[in-house]
Amino acid sequence: MPRLKPLTSLLIQRKLLTSSLLGSLLLAPLVQAAPEGGVVVSGQGNITRVGDTQTNINQQSQNLLMNFDSFDVDADEAVLISQPDSGSWFVGQIVGGSPTNIFGSISANGKVALINPRGVIFGETATINAADIFASSLSIESGSLFDGSAEFGSDGGTGGYVINQGVIEASVGGSVTLLGETVRNSGLIVATLGQVNLASGSRAVVNFGPESLIGIEVTEEVLRNNEGLKSALTNSGEIDAAGGKVVLTSSVSRSLFDYAVNNTGVIKAKSAEYSDGVIRLSGSGSSVLNTGTLDVSSDLAHPAGAIEVRSTGAVKFEGSSRVLARSGQTEGGRIDVSAQRIEIGSETVTDASGQTGGGQITLSATDSIETLKGSVIRADALNIGKGGSVSLEAADVTVAGDISATGGQDGGDGGQIRLTAGDHLAVTGRLDVSAVNGVAGTLTLSAPDIRVDEDGESGISVAAINESSGNLRLQASNSVVVDDLGGSLLAVDGNLDILIDHTQTGIPSELTGFIQVGELDDISANGLITIDVRDSSLDSNALIDIAGKLESRPFPAPLPNDPLSPGNSISLAATNGRIRIRNTATLTALAADGNAGSLLLEASGNPDFNDSGTVFFFGAGDVSNANGVGGHIKLLGEQVGLFGRASLNADGTAGGGQVLVGGNYQGKGEEKNALRTVVAPDASISASATLSGDGGTVIIWSDDYTGFHGAVSARGGENSGDGGFVEVSSKDVLVFNGDVSTGAVNGQGGTLLLDPLNINITDATGTGAQADISGFTGTGTTTISAGLIEDTTSTENAEIILEARNQITIADLADDALTLSADVSLVLRTRNDTGSSDTAVGGISMNVGDSIIAAGNGSVTIEAGYTSLGVVTSGATA
Repeated sequence: MPRLKPLTSLLIQRKLLTSSLLGSLLLAPLVQAAPEGGVVVSGQGNITRVGDTQTNINQQSQNLLMNFDSFDVDADEAVLISQPDSGSWFVGQIVGGSPTNIFGSISANGKVALINPRGVIFGETATINAADIFASSLSIESGSLFDGSAEFGSDGGTGGYVINQGVIEASVGGSVTLLGETVRNSGLIVATLGQVNLASGSRAVVNFGPESLIGIEVTEEVLRNNEGLKSALTNSGEIDAAGGKVVLTSSVSRSLFDYAVNNTGVIKAKSAEYSDGVIRLSGSGSSVLNTGTLDVSSDLAHPAGAIEVRSTGAVKFEGSSRVLARSGQTEGGRIDVSAQRIEIGSETVTDASGQTGGGQITLSATDSIETLKGSVIRADALNIGKGGSVSLEAADVTVAGDISATGGQDGGDGGQIRLTAGDHLAVTGRLDVSAVNGVAGTLTLSAPDIRVDEDGESGISVAAINESSGNLRLQASNSVVVDDLGGSLLAVDGNLDILIDHTQTGIPSELTGFIQVGELDDISANGLITIDVRDSSLDSNALIDIAGKLESRPFPAPLPNDPLSPGNSISLAATNGRIRIRNTATLTALAADGNAGSLLLEASGNPDFNDSGTVFFFGAGDVSNANGVGGHIKLLGEQVGLFGRASLNADGTAGGGQVLVGGNYQGKGEEKNALRTVVAPDASISASATLSGDGGTVIIWSDDYTGFHGAVSARGGENSGDGGFVEVSSKDVLVFNGDVSTGAVNGQGGTLLLDPLNINITDATGTGAQADISGFTGTGTTTISAGLIEDTTSTENAEIILEARNQITIADLADDALTLSADVSLVLRTRNDTGSSDTAVGGISMNVGDSIIAAGNGSVTIEAGYTSLGVVTSGATA
């Protein structure tokens, strides 16, 4: 039978599309096999034949270059290359114009390179053993392997492929390299603690170090695909480089191949003693496809290795893809994928879990990332340790599969999952950073606009959040909208942190804020709820708008070594923005293990410009405590208002809590002081003790105008406890036309403090509340109805303090008298003691015909720079 001709070679190439035909051609017996025409080009060496089946190449020099007409080896033939040492180079250049077909064995104690521009084929029966094995269908254009660096290029003829179906094994620490325009491996390649390189391109630079291969850089893409192959570089066999490195790299002209790199087989670089493995797949000009296994796992006492997959087109994990960086004893490894598009198919597994800690998985794409339902991405701690990190970042991110970074079963905190979309984010899959015996990790979802709805068609499905575990952080540059949950409760299994930050854009925005649209769109969190909206654009349009229910629940169970879980809280902050709590909304921070919750609403900005800095509350706020002292509520902003039937509840069975509206005591606290504060007629505030303990503290304050027309209760407990403390004041104008109760059934009554600039006590009835507090202007004088004081003091053992910075005037009283209820005390005080009757500053004056009467054990205390009084009846001093 004649030796293979170029035409037969071309047929072999075309039959590469059908492996059965290829196998039959490659397994055909060869006539006149064994290397032929060996001519020494440089170095010293000779060739001898031993019988009909063995060829000995005896190399006397450190490096030997020979030209051959052919270098074919039949299945029953062997080539033995004897070299001075393992660092010696034997380079065989085949120049006869036909592909090299090797079905037998080649053995060497040094480095062996076979270069044939018409192609190199290792058949199914081939076995190759050497310190380093290098096979190339690209010719050396400059440099030399002997000198450590050479440039290879295609001669433009037919062929250009390198195929392995046999067994190629380098010595420990050695390397195997297959270089050509088209590269195929369906056999077995082994390089323990060494390096395996499969490279496809029309030009490349190869660098060798003193010990072994350093790397290959493909410098020019493949420009032809005459055979119509789907991929330029394919591995369907097995590559094993324990403790070493496997690199598959391909560069092709765009659209010439479906895939630059296609792995359907098994590639392993599992950790060996003192050395972690690395697998790197890189494709330029087309996609990288993995339906096989990439494995850098470790069964030893050090972490798993690293997997890197790169493409200028798409990276696709499909079919039975397994990308593994697991560790059986320590921490998981690293998986890093970057491309224009990344597609993670159903039934695929990408895993960087470890016994003592999860590893790191990063997917980064310029255009899109999509994980299909049924796919699994894991970076879990399996035994004791912290969960790892998983990050997906692209313009469009769609997650329908499961992602986890959980803490260890026997101890350890949850890890981190971050989904970042430059344009659109959609999530319907399950995200899990839970920790059975530790602190849950954090899920961070980031996009310009985030929308949560029933089915996730517009963004994130409510089921995806409800089925996920861990703390949830939503980050947007424009808006987060919760709408049309279909009656489902949006339940976060941990803290909920929402940040909308428009400060970096510097451009006007149609909407910057958090919007909870429907009254049935309820949100709960097993932890803290924080919503922070910031805007520095030209129109400063930040908004928090709540129509449904926000509930901060206690953690399901105490944390390890922490027998008492912290009280829960809801915090809403709008920087250069406004907060609207609608009449259908309820904000609840439930107590945990006796520790009360807290509620903070704070807005800043310029209310005269566009309502920024306003907190308008129409709904209900609840931090009551059924097993202890009530919680804390703070409503702070430039303008603060309780409207409609708004209610704030800080009651507690063991004592009332604290409610601050517009500021703290006399405006002196660290809290922001409001310019204007209003409590409407049907609005109510309660900080009472319901069973025992003292009433709480309620402060209603403004620097400019306070309009109080509602009701406040800070009563002592039914069984025991004193009344609390209530201050309704303004640095300038106070309109007091509401009801305050600070009494105590079985204790001392509490205190009501009114502390404006000037006070007039008269029979007038006040001005009433206004819906828009921006229209109020101050006159510097507070008018209080005597009837309101009489009603307000109908509490047991209470004290009323009327304190003005300048003047208190009592005139035109009904029946010429202000009569206090039994045991109620009244304090009239001016803080300016430098005035006189001539200046009408610093004094307290009362019409001659009017009187103040304190009954029972009540008293009237008057402190002023000067007084002009009618009749005061009490046991107190004047």
